Amino acid sequence: MFNIEPIFTHEQGVPIDIIRPDVQLKELGVDFTKATAARLVAVYRHGRDKGREFAKAWSRF
Repeated sequence: MFNIEPIFTHEQGVPIDIIRPDVQLKELGVDFTKATAARLVAVYRHGRDKGREFAKAWSRF
């Protein structure tokens, strides 16, 4: 979730699609310095939903 390393868009010539949240994690109740288990679950679910959105968009090809 919190990374200082750059996220590359390609690796060995293969494109990497980055799935990002639509909102700042603070809006889901998760702060850099503190987070409850319930809020981390909310972030996980948001990520899962974004992944499904991504997969659905690509399934049309």
